[in-house]
Amino acid sequence: MYFDKDILDKIISNLLSNAIKFTHIGGKIDLLFELISENDHTHVCIRVKDNGEGIAEESIDKIFDRFYQNSDKGGFGIGLAFIQGVLFMAIVGGLNQQPLIIVLALLLGAIMTTAIGFVIGSLARDFMSVLAWGMIFFIILVIPAFGVMFPGAVTSWIKFIPSYYLVEMVHKVSGFGAGWGDIWLNIVILLAFSLVFFWIGILGIRRKAL
Repeated sequence: MYFDKDILDKIISNLLSNAIKFTHIGGKIDLLFELISENDHTHVCIRVKDNGEGIAEESIDKIFDRFYQNSDKGGFGIGLAFIQGVLFMAIVGGLNQQPLIIVLALLLGAIMTTAIGFVIGSLARDFMSVLAWGMIFFIILVIPAFGVMFPGAVTSWIKFIPSYYLVEMVHKVSGFGAGWGDIWLNIVILLAFSLVFFWIGILGIRRKAL
């Protein structure tokens, strides 16, 4: 039986990735292979089943449209990262000083994280490579935090890492009561990085789909 190994690998990885993404903890995902013979022809039926959220009925006829995304989940990634950040800062008392600036910083961080997710999606070939690229980006982005915990452990090259401006902004505000005039440049740089990552990621994903 002839099949394109690379294409089949991408299809199955994408189906499993979406099933994992939208199935709640404790849910069930089945990968089924069935050999079917009809009229002297044999083919394989591959099905991915889960008990997750499912697809809205009005969206079913659009699932094969390029770049289509359910609008209900369009901002899910940003919203989830933002809420997690706000809850963490509230628990550790990080919202006691300049809460509006801290919330804005967390929102910018969530936007940048989602934009980097687009880049990872454009680079990855399958589910395992998504995990690998995600770990690489995570390690790089967490480095500026060590600069705060261990002053002098890093040098000026750290400013080339986008998360540096987020960490610096939160550190200045929560630790030293910095105001808008002290962190406006960080805001601009974070927005610029986010736009660049979104642009690179979307271009890469479109090129993969061609």
